[in-house]
Amino acid sequence: MKKLSQYHRTWRKFMAFWTKYYDLNEDYIGWALHHAEILQFDRYETLCVETHMQRNLYFVSEGLLARAQIDPDTGRRTIYQIAGANQALFTRYHRYSRSTPPGDIVALKRTFVVKIPYKAINVFVPDDLPLSKLVLVLGERNDKDQIRLSDVKTHRKAEPRYRSFFTMMPDYRDMLTIHQQADLLEMSPTAIKSFRRVLLKAEREGKLDSYNTYLR
Repeated sequence: MKKLSQYHRTWRKFMAFWTKYYDLNEDYIGWALHHAEILQFDRYETLCVETHMQRNLYFVSEGLLARAQIDPDTGRRTIYQIAGANQALFTRYHRYSRSTPPGDIVALKRTFVVKIPYKAINVFVPDDLPLSKLVLVLGERNDKDQIRLSDVKTHRKAEPRYRSFFTMMPDYRDMLTIHQQADLLEMSPTAIKSFRRVLLKAEREGKLDSYNTYLR
């Protein structure tokens, strides 16, 4: 982990994201400068572990974070959740929760984040509108992604599961490598390569809809 100056571009990207949803005055800029940390994590570096989970919000300006777990018996990694640029991971189920979702929070590539402690947020939310809006927007993005992923995982067989992922989550397709997709979907990389090749061909030829209909 490397702590960066608040003159780093990560800070500007965070403030640009926040001001899209609320017109901020100098008080909010000062609050963020006082409480936020700008951090850089290298690939596969762990931000926090499940057994000692902190109480923070991690906003991603560049890179990719994941909540992931490695099975000690098989060595197989499972990815439960990801956050790319302009998304965030919350370390608890909600800001007041004592319980944590499964998995450690790790960087899947070199990642720049804004770290804000829950205790700095909870003093003002829900009464403070700009801060409440920031937390709401980031939380809703996570909820929508988890709903999409849950829908994908309702398919027990590998081929319809990947087909659903391919069509419903193109943003995740672009963010994740083949092996990361395999860890997220609990499939083998070999199967994903095979299904992906067929679906990309159907997409190029404009036949993706008919291919999906055929597989239903």
